[in-house]
Amino acid sequence: MERDGAGSDPVATATADLAELQATRAALGAKAATPWWYHPALGLLCGGLWAALSAHSPWVILAADAVFAIGLACLVHAYRRITGVWVSGLRPGKTRRAVAGWLVVLCAVLPLTLWLEYGRDLRGAAAAGGLVLAIAMTAIGAWWDRLLRAELNGAP
Repeated sequence: MERDGAGSDPVATATADLAELQATRAALGAKAATPWWYHPALGLLCGGLWAALSAHSPWVILAADAVFAIGLACLVHAYRRITGVWVSGLRPGKTRRAVAGWLVVLCAVLPLTLWLEYGRDLRGAAAAGGLVLAIAMTAIGAWWDRLLRAELNGAP
């Protein structure tokens, strides 16, 4: 958009520029909205990867690794196709709180379930941990989305 610099009011120009920027951010926030199924699918991938440890079979764990990697690639591709953009989960900003929350869950669940599954020979502990991770990823992903949209809409 071109503006005539001669004789224009700088305050009015700045106000118009700010309004245009806010409208662009709001449009990006709406465009980057994650589809409803994205976070549950990501949760299932994360939980399934961890739950596979309960099988105590290298082949099952290797298959879970492959499903996880292919599933992540498919999720990224689908998100980009649907929204036309990609927003990194590790981007700076308010979304870092959700990432920190995910790290807290991981630091609590992973060692505990490994200890129970392999250290105490409690079969199924990793599967239970996988369920916890799936639920946590779904909830934290939705929280991350809300933080991102609020940030893009200019909320403090």
